Amino acid sequence: RAWRGIACNFTMDSKHSSIRTPASHVSKYSATQSSASSNYLSLMSESVNVRSGTRPQSCSKWISTFTEYYYKDCSEIFDDATRHYAQDRLRDKGRSSRKDLTSAKPNEREEFFAALTLLVERKTSELERTSILVFLCELVAIEEVTNHSVPFGMQALRTFVGLVLSFTNIKAVLLRVFRRKMAEVVCQMSHQYLIKIIPLLHDIIGHPKYGEQCVQIFAEYNPKKTRGPKKDFAMNLVEAYHRVRSTTQTQGDAHAKRRQEVYSFMARCAENSKIAASFWNMLEEKRSSNKPGGGILAKILTENVHDLKNEMTTRATEIELRANIARNVYDPSKKDKYPAAVDFRFYMNNMVKALDKHASDEKATKPHQIIYQAALTSCIAAVMMRTEKSQVAKSASGRVPKPRNPFITMFIRLAKRTSNGKLVAACLDFLFNVIVKTEGLEKHREVLETQVSLPATIQQIVKNLMTEMRKKRNNTTPAEQKALVLALDIMRFYNEMSSSESSDDKFINYATNLTVKFNVAEIKGYDREEIVFRILEAPMDGTFSGPVRHAAARCLGSVPLHQFSPAEIRTVVTILSRMSSTISENSYAVLTHIVYLMVRLGDREDDDEHKEKVGTTFRTIYAAEVVSTIFELLSHCSSSEVSPIDVQFIDEDQRNCIMACVKFLQLAWKRTELRDGMETEANRSTFVRAMQVEQSMLRYLDKKQFKNHKHVLLEQTWLGCNVESLMQVLESLKDLDIVAFRIYNQMANVLESRNLHSGKVPASSGENGESELVSLHAELAEVTGKGFDVWNTSRCGTELQDTKTLESQPLVSGRHSKKVSAVVPEDTNEMHNAMGTLMTTYLKQ
Repeated sequence: RAWRGIACNFTMDSKHSSIRTPASHVSKYSATQSSASSNYLSLMSESVNVRSGTRPQSCSKWISTFTEYYYKDCSEIFDDATRHYAQDRLRDKGRSSRKDLTSAKPNEREEFFAALTLLVERKTSELERTSILVFLCELVAIEEVTNHSVPFGMQALRTFVGLVLSFTNIKAVLLRVFRRKMAEVVCQMSHQYLIKIIPLLHDIIGHPKYGEQCVQIFAEYNPKKTRGPKKDFAMNLVEAYHRVRSTTQTQGDAHAKRRQEVYSFMARCAENSKIAASFWNMLEEKRSSNKPGGGILAKILTENVHDLKNEMTTRATEIELRANIARNVYDPSKKDKYPAAVDFRFYMNNMVKALDKHASDEKATKPHQIIYQAALTSCIAAVMMRTEKSQVAKSASGRVPKPRNPFITMFIRLAKRTSNGKLVAACLDFLFNVIVKTEGLEKHREVLETQVSLPATIQQIVKNLMTEMRKKRNNTTPAEQKALVLALDIMRFYNEMSSSESSDDKFINYATNLTVKFNVAEIKGYDREEIVFRILEAPMDGTFSGPVRHAAARCLGSVPLHQFSPAEIRTVVTILSRMSSTISENSYAVLTHIVYLMVRLGDREDDDEHKEKVGTTFRTIYAAEVVSTIFELLSHCSSSEVSPIDVQFIDEDQRNCIMACVKFLQLAWKRTELRDGMETEANRSTFVRAMQVEQSMLRYLDKKQFKNHKHVLLEQTWLGCNVESLMQVLESLKDLDIVAFRIYNQMANVLESRNLHSGKVPASSGENGESELVSLHAELAEVTGKGFDVWNTSRCGTELQDTKTLESQPLVSGRHSKKVSAVVPEDTNEMHNAMGTLMTTYLKQ
């Protein structure tokens, strides 16, 4: 198995010549490659020959052979079985040999799936896990009609879902399985069978880590040619929609629940723009009239609903489906860029009246009523936001209501009176993403910022949510988590707005006043900092998810510095120290924002205007402790060198965290207090280790990865002004690559006593008062391709363009060399840097 992994990497090298594998690695394995290949192929041929013609079909045969797969490479047999069952399924469902499985007794079925589950759990190879799960997906396609209480295919899907949800690092395997088999199986099954398995599929596509990508795979699936009609995922769902909708509503709770499951599943899928557009096109073909809003999608928004549990809950799921269609159907070629939202706006008044009726009734707090209110709120928000962006001419009959005081107060009243996450999230989403952030509606923000008590409202909402979530612990709902994230994002927005450089002084003054009120606990124990600290200090018991902790860290990192008290600074430093000692996968994004806050505190220029001397307090009391914690964090991130496989799964959050650590350590050039305790033997060892890991990563990057790579520029920190430390790093490096060049270049700068750091650091305080490091927030923007790049604004004097020219060159291996060297560009000799000649000589060696 190990040889196969190595062989796979060499295969990649042959296809992508830019992947730089050192000659030492090639020579290391070339001697044994021939013998390993012959041994492995002979073993596999013998294994295949033994299995040939004896493929297990019945449950009893499968169970009897499972134990031998525990200790052998079993991907071949399961790939073979998958192809066999797929051919049977496509050829003739009636005479499929899968009957040998479906006719098994219930106890044999349970034993079969239990053995299959144990097999997947015991395997560590992603290739083997993928093969077994693909085989399990093929079994999901068995549309059995028997007397069994649970059909065989549904039992297979239940096993599949259980396995997927039980593994923490299953994402890569799961997406591979969905592309290879699950999308095909789901798109080819009958809509009657699809209706039955929708609840199980919903568990996967609703997952916060990989659900969205699974839906995207369904959307991109292109059906192969079959004997029957060509169907895609959206078409199959629309058929299921018509089937459950056409049946009468008098068939009891079971049928109502099935309709709710189908509508809810479609609503989740409609968050994908391609699927939402397919729903819109197929359902709007059957218009009841040619007038706007005449389709069956819009018609449901005007129908009266009785205050009955099943009827109101079903209507809520239907409205939620329309809300996502309105939000995600986008056609830039048309005048009405969001055609669904423009169509639905003709029924906006009906929705507002229905919601206002519920908001005015203090007793309308039953679960089904709250779900209905949440769906209406979501649909109103989607239609308002997208209609505004479409910029259509609004006729009298299709006019969207102006978001003035009574209208906005309705949503605040709904959010404050309940702890139901779904309704609170819908209301906060409306207030934040429609009123606050939608371009064209900013003028109505004044209602929120001056006419209602927004800080007290947010504090009351957060108190209700956190009280309810603590009761549930690890059973909190995604809607509750989303509502808490929105509340934190609202506070963060005004934190950043108060320190922005906007030309509109009125809104900056509003934002500044709000941040002061957020900092005061109008609801005892729930001011802004206390809310954030409660979340970040809470145990990892599932009460607060990763996105909630990330939102809390973003909010904390944007707080105006003069609003911190000494006790709060102590708490932040303690949180950083505790999280750095027990790092998990979800911690890096949180730590990144906290370390950036340390940068802001360390670079703070105190003035007489504010009583609290935040910068001086931090540098005097906590500088040495934070420096030690930063190096501990860097040590954890550099615990092991990178393999060719690891390069394919680089953790961007971890890289961003390392960049933040480098940013903080660079402050020592300007702030002498941060230098104490930096040049210790332990920190030098971390420096050496980090550069070794950096070099091992660069060794296997391809051209695209290399271009977007975020370099760990530890040599640009105060630790890099010590020649002894630089020599220690240089002696430990294995390759003549960019890392070695940077260390050699920095050593030349130090020895020549020139081109050293000027003391300026990126995003430092401006001359005209505190800038609150606005550019730092821009660097943190979560946009693909952007990130923290200290090359642009903070170097040790090396000419940026010259260094970039060298860094952009590919690395190649010499035919007779065991090391990797950089290709020297022709214009290197014209470099303006004082040590250009020395560097050129070094690179040519």
